Amino acid sequence: MKRIGFLVLLCGSAAIVYACGGTATTDIDGGADSGGDATTDSGGNDSGGTDSGGTDSGKSDSGGGDAGCADGGCVDFVGDCSDGGTCPSGQVCVSKTAGLQSTHQCYPKPTCGCENKTACQCIGSCACGNEQCQDLNSGGIDCVGPISRREFKTDISYVSDAERAELADEALATHLAEYRYKTEADGTQRHLGFIIDDMPAASPAVQADRTHVDLYGYTSMLLATVQQQQKQIDDLKKLVAEMQKSRK
Repeated sequence: MKRIGFLVLLCGSAAIVYACGGTATTDIDGGADSGGDATTDSGGNDSGGTDSGGTDSGKSDSGGGDAGCADGGCVDFVGDCSDGGTCPSGQVCVSKTAGLQSTHQCYPKPTCGCENKTACQCIGSCACGNEQCQDLNSGGIDCVGPISRREFKTDISYVSDAERAELADEALATHLAEYRYKTEADGTQRHLGFIIDDMPAASPAVQADRTHVDLYGYTSMLLATVQQQQKQIDDLKKLVAEMQKSRK
């Protein structure tokens, strides 16, 4: 007698076997091949790898659910969007300003999990890091200024008098320079600032990549300088007052 078809469901092992006319499709992980096209899903239980066959989404399922998000944390920027501020579909143009230089780069959206979310809600923490994320009407985002509220910070310690004096000394020793970027035309007005190569290795005015200025650190150094100089002024005022008092 000709075999028409049969279905066996074993819930305990999450295995489904289906045959029709002698053609078989096996989905071992219980996650359902999205195409159902008689192709074997050879990924076992998808305990941490990528389905190597079938029509599953193939996005490194971490728990067997075939969610397809491939959300393994923050990733790298994948392109430039300086011209026109647009990126290919599935990417967001991220604008940042470091020192006097602005960058516009494309950041990929996760393949799922961003439904009904703004770009900042979706990728802001990864794309902007410790800076505030602002959604733009264009669909891109702008990373503006560092987040500074106590609730977002840990390992807080206040600068001691000795540390403040060191910061002031570094700021006062900074060599100011005038320059143009190589991308700017001759005759363009030159910028005023410092050259990172001239700064100490652990300078708070320089970001970890040793390419960009940390404006927040730089201005904080200048504040430390003002505070240190004010302390010196107050000490001198006190000394003058004591000398004048002793002469009477």
